[in-house]
Amino acid sequence: GQKTAAFEVIKALGGAPDYHYLPVGNAGNIVAHSKGYQEMAQEGYTLPKLIGIQASGANPLVIGHPVKNPSTRASAIAIGNPQNWQAAVRAKQETGGAFYDVTDEEIQQARHQLAQQGLFCELSSAATVAGLIKDIEANRIRKDAL
Repeated sequence: GQKTAAFEVIKALGGAPDYHYLPVGNAGNIVAHSKGYQEMAQEGYTLPKLIGIQASGANPLVIGHPVKNPSTRASAIAIGNPQNWQAAVRAKQETGGAFYDVTDEEIQQARHQLAQQGLFCELSSAATVAGLIKDIEANRIRKDAL
């Protein structure tokens, strides 16, 4: 079911985005989105780079090993040993994506920036925006990216 979100993104944008940022806890969402985008690639759409964002206190995919005591205010992504670890790594590799982490402070700042625009979300969703902001500042994505 989650893979259909990739179809919806393509429909809404009129094509695949260059990058798709996702919060990652157990990693089911990044795996499902990858599956959806892979199916759409067979229809001629480009494959976006999937960027998985984890909280720095619960970042096993970023550091490459389980986190024994995950700690973050973003409780939906407070996973120290993702159930879908290997499939998430495959999704990252197949799309040319990456895993990055953000601090709870960066997450809270992103959430505040969203709220100032009238957009409200829980912390794990704000983590993706924090990751995007961090990537823009680090010049990790093209300025003209969709």
